[in-house]
Amino acid sequence: MKFVAPFRHASTVLEAAYDVALPTRAWLQRLLRTMAVDLDGGFGVYALALDLTDDGFGFVAPPVFHRLSSDVRRIAPGLSHVAPPPVAQHFRAHMVEFGSVSQLFGASVLAPVRERALPFVDSVGLSVQDGEGTGLQIISPMPDVVRVHGRSRSAWRKLGLHLGIAWRLRRRLERGGEPEALIHDGKLVDARGNAKPRGAREALIEATRRIERARTKTTRDEPEHVLDLWRGLVSGRWSLVDRWDSDGRRYIAAYENGATVGEIQGFSSWEIRVLQMHLLRAKGSEIAFALGLSPSTVERVLSNAARRIGLRNRAELVRLSEPRFMRRFAIDVGRDRIDVLRFEDPALPAAWQGRLTKAQLDVATAAAHGLSDGEIARHRGTSVRTVSNLLAATYRALGLEGRGALVRSALETARRD
Repeated sequence: MKFVAPFRHASTVLEAAYDVALPTRAWLQRLLRTMAVDLDGGFGVYALALDLTDDGFGFVAPPVFHRLSSDVRRIAPGLSHVAPPPVAQHFRAHMVEFGSVSQLFGASVLAPVRERALPFVDSVGLSVQDGEGTGLQIISPMPDVVRVHGRSRSAWRKLGLHLGIAWRLRRRLERGGEPEALIHDGKLVDARGNAKPRGAREALIEATRRIERARTKTTRDEPEHVLDLWRGLVSGRWSLVDRWDSDGRRYIAAYENGATVGEIQGFSSWEIRVLQMHLLRAKGSEIAFALGLSPSTVERVLSNAARRIGLRNRAELVRLSEPRFMRRFAIDVGRDRIDVLRFEDPALPAAWQGRLTKAQLDVATAAAHGLSDGEIARHRGTSVRTVSNLLAATYRALGLEGRGALVRSALETARRD
């Protein structure tokens, strides 16, 4: 067993990731060339652009290869397309992942590879979602069973978050779009829309300065320092990329690039993005890194979200995204395809019905679905105090400690059913 995947060329990969001038296939080829320096185990590397809205993995673009032998080229992409359910499920449930197949899923998953007498034994891969139903996988077949060192995994995961952001920006710009701000020589020369307020302008200028420091010769040789300086989004909203004028002058262009999310009452769009990444198993530090927010802001948003729906802590938010509670699918509306996340309704145990009044059952059901006392009161046309009293009586009748215990019991019932 070997430790692989040193992380040495962050600056080079980031420059390739945010090159929006190249067409998609050429862009993926450039990415592979830069990443192969650290990832290639002797069989080459390949990239898959995937549709994650269906049960399996569908391709949204043809696979791209770099120095992949003909026999591996013929077989490898198909292995990802027909990945075993636990493997496909794992990648669909994680915003970003990096490691070897054996490391993530155990050696038993490699049995089909051995049975087919393939030229490689294991694979190291970087998988990332764009937050809008598609994602990328960069895969390197390996001649031996391998394991990636923890520090390298952490760095590659951060780099993967950049790739997801860059991939989303690329797909967005294919549909058209103009920058909301232009920066030249550290000065803002144009700002419009959400980039006009003073706080936004200052954040964009500071982020530009950090990227320029990451590009200096002394910093480029320190990959972890590069990642400290070059974050994902600015204020959870903008991606910064180079833009060249006709006279050869280089600008930094700020494009709106936050993931498109639905509405949740009481939460802003960037707060919903924090919650989305948490449900997809991103660490708090990774969420802060990807969205350009402070770690304390991420902690506050997640704690508020957990409290709002009656859970004890942030860890219980993750349980909601387990396959038994969440379904992901796509629906076609005219020419548009909409990615849908559907959470299974919490179910009250049947035994409760004989122990609660109709009013108590009604408020217990509403509380289990995440409504606050005030929201329940508005729906029922009663006072908040009446709802609070009904819930208190419900907890006593059922021997529960409070709202969190009620929600957990309902979720466990949904799991069993």
